[in-house]
Amino acid sequence: MSAAATAPAILHLSLVTSGELTDADGRKLGRIEDLVVRLAEGEYPPIIGAVAKVAGRLVFVPAEQVREIEHGRITLARTRLDLQPSNGAKVSCCCVRTCSTGS
Repeated sequence: MSAAATAPAILHLSLVTSGELTDADGRKLGRIEDLVVRLAEGEYPPIIGAVAKVAGRLVFVPAEQVREIEHGRITLARTRLDLQPSNGAKVSCCCVRTCSTGS
């Protein structure tokens, strides 16, 4: 077995931002502005969501709604973007590079 076959795929997060946010059918919904990670112990912090510009406003897209993240695109698991937080937390996006979930 070659080293290339066992090496994990590398995703450069800087190449995801400014990419498209698409629904499960591939229709463009908006543009990715930023990714949100949870700082934790370990080498790779988990992505908890993305900030996207949809219809001229910034929205938080929770990781639970994402099917795939790749260079230049985030694809949703469904054909609709649910803008309501799934855990009842207040979500506020105050600028392109800062997003908080109120927790």
